[in-house]
Amino acid sequence: MDWSERSLRIAAFRDVYAVTRRAEEAEERIRDLHLSHGTGQEGHCLLLVGPPGAGKSVALRRYAARHPDVEEQLRTHRRILGIEVPPGCTLRSLARTMLAALGDVAPSRANQVEATKRVHTLLKACGVELVMMDEAHRLIHTDTDRIAYDAADYIVGLLNTNLCPIVLAGQPHIERVVTTNAQLGRRSVGEVYIGAYEWEDQDQRNEFRLVLNALEQALRLPFPFRLGSAETALRIHHFSRGLLGPAVLLIEEAFKLALDRSLGALSHPLFAEVVDRLRIGDGRRLVNPFVVEALAPAPAAGRDEAVRPRVEEESARRQRRRRQARSEGGHAD
Repeated sequence: MDWSERSLRIAAFRDVYAVTRRAEEAEERIRDLHLSHGTGQEGHCLLLVGPPGAGKSVALRRYAARHPDVEEQLRTHRRILGIEVPPGCTLRSLARTMLAALGDVAPSRANQVEATKRVHTLLKACGVELVMMDEAHRLIHTDTDRIAYDAADYIVGLLNTNLCPIVLAGQPHIERVVTTNAQLGRRSVGEVYIGAYEWEDQDQRNEFRLVLNALEQALRLPFPFRLGSAETALRIHHFSRGLLGPAVLLIEEAFKLALDRSLGALSHPLFAEVVDRLRIGDGRRLVNPFVVEALAPAPAAGRDEAVRPRVEEESARRQRRRRQARSEGGHAD
């Protein structure tokens, strides 16, 4: 297989979208928020939360794809504006990110006041009906665990203009941004949680297996492997902790090896090799679910598991700096 064909096969696999109940619920709530645009109601926001790899960003991209830009005679009608909140978010960096997404020719040259005015002007001029902010947990700075209050107030300001509603998508600790800002909390219409699949829950287990079957059909390999079989699905679930992101990555990497080696099907030994490749650091000490005969179900990834270690690590780092500063008779940074 030549390189171009290989690339096309992989790209086709990445374009697969498996419809799930949780994704449909998320899209329904986003659609309800979207439909509030132009009704004269005050602007509202919706939280879309879940651990990394649960499928939040996929749901946003899916919804945006269903509402593409419309080329009109005098403008491009941007129905959906999707952005990724920048790391270390500040009011200025958030406004500049929005300006760039709106097609501003020189977003980096705008000062804070100019950027804010131009965002409002372009949102109206482009006819934006809904803003979707992914990675919105970056409104909380990882190194200090503090909320970027100026950026949060800026979001409130956008809602106050009644130009368009806003979806804030990110890890669950973004809830703090809303619960600690009375104005933003008043504008919230709730949250949608997209979490990991629980193996012990029969309905969730069955849906997880159906997703795996849909992914296998997209591989178009000569021989079926039955990714959704109870035995294989359990091992994929064990590796991914029930998160679709890691599960899809595992399958894609195994698919690449199968293409490179001209294999007609996937296999447990192939998956075992991929697991060893993907794991780093302490993860390499975990059991490889594809090399053991008997395997107990692993607990699904929790709401805050990806967040808590980083926050605790940064907290411990700050405490070490303070102790060192006191011992040296100086001040911590």
